[in-house]
Amino acid sequence: TWPYLQSKLTVFFAAGGVLLLALIQIVREVGGKVKKADPTAEEGEIEDDIPLGLYFREALWVIAFVLGIYFFGFFPSILVFGIVYMLKHETKLRQAVAVGAGTAVVTYLLFTGILDMRLWEGLVFRALS
Repeated sequence: TWPYLQSKLTVFFAAGGVLLLALIQIVREVGGKVKKADPTAEEGEIEDDIPLGLYFREALWVIAFVLGIYFFGFFPSILVFGIVYMLKHETKLRQAVAVGAGTAVVTYLLFTGILDMRLWEGLVFRALS
């Protein structure tokens, strides 16, 4: 029925909006239209020396996350990726575990509990079942 299908498609429309906003932000940052976060920077000063390697390194994180989802499924990948990513970005262990686990739980409740969707379980867990 249309209301059921509409509730399933809402997630994809929201995700499209998030991706569009992320793309706009990346273009702004690469284009040099973002103010420096440096407290010594003058008002209105524009940062134009963002190293391209930083974007490459973050792209590798995204690729690793997608591969993790492909091989191990959504929930384990969200948990592990959240913890490892935050630890590599100098976050305390307790906070990294809380955010990783919280994100996995919210994702589970949203997709499995509310939307009644079965998310990809990964090649490894699919082979085991």
